[in-house]
Amino acid sequence: MGLLTGTRLAGLLFFAAVPGLRALDLVLAADASERRRVAVAVAAFALAAVATLYAVWPWLWTDPLARSAEAFEFLSRFSPVRDGFALFRGSLVRMDDLPPEYVPWWFAITAPPFVLLAGLAGGGGTLYEAVRRPSGALRNTDARFQLLLVACLVLPVLYIVLRDSTLYDGWRHVYFLWAPFCVLAAFGVHLGGRTLHFVSRECAGADAAARFFLHVVPADAGDLPEARGASGFDNLDFAFRDRGLRYEGQCMASVMLPDYAITRVATGQFTPEGEVWRVEFALPP
Repeated sequence: MGLLTGTRLAGLLFFAAVPGLRALDLVLAADASERRRVAVAVAAFALAAVATLYAVWPWLWTDPLARSAEAFEFLSRFSPVRDGFALFRGSLVRMDDLPPEYVPWWFAITAPPFVLLAGLAGGGGTLYEAVRRPSGALRNTDARFQLLLVACLVLPVLYIVLRDSTLYDGWRHVYFLWAPFCVLAAFGVHLGGRTLHFVSRECAGADAAARFFLHVVPADAGDLPEARGASGFDNLDFAFRDRGLRYEGQCMASVMLPDYAITRVATGQFTPEGEVWRVEFALPP
């Protein structure tokens, strides 16, 4: 974080977010040993980040606090060009009086349409899940990470608008928004289909040879194909060679789940001698 902030002040987002989220973990920790572990991690992160920033930014050495505030004030309003003009939607606008939609507009017209739609879907899905399951947004889960990405997109833009920061030459000063947006776009693509992923980090030949079983139980038995009605579940068994990929010692396979409501999934692998492994889990309504 120290190196990141020493390169661009956007690193301050993570200076606040990482210790803040870990402090939340400290509050939610189940026992004293976990609280101690989280507290040590937060302290180590903060000390390392501050020490690294101080070491790589000599301008801070004489008065770290005052000069940090001075740099933040100067760079957020960049007075040498505030009297200039920027081209926006066919007109010249003053750099010290940019319209609120300046950054969103440039972002929208320069992003590839598919990525833009996927990112908006991913961000919307993240906010929907946060409202639907607030506990997942508080604890150290993928949902909280995705919510952090949304914050990394929205908060800088809000600051620019409220602070009346100086921007010019399009949105090049906030290109750092692109990284979290692309991650949310990947999440948005994932929302387009219900996919179950299988991953083995250390994959031997026998791991790929055993056939997979995949049994899904629908919320409504009427959704089952007629041939499966008696069993009570849909059989989606598959062979690794049909759905999988091996790469550098790892095995990965993906299966699209049916589009009806599912209450329970049982999956694993089996050979003629019996089951190799098995796991069952319920899906939220």
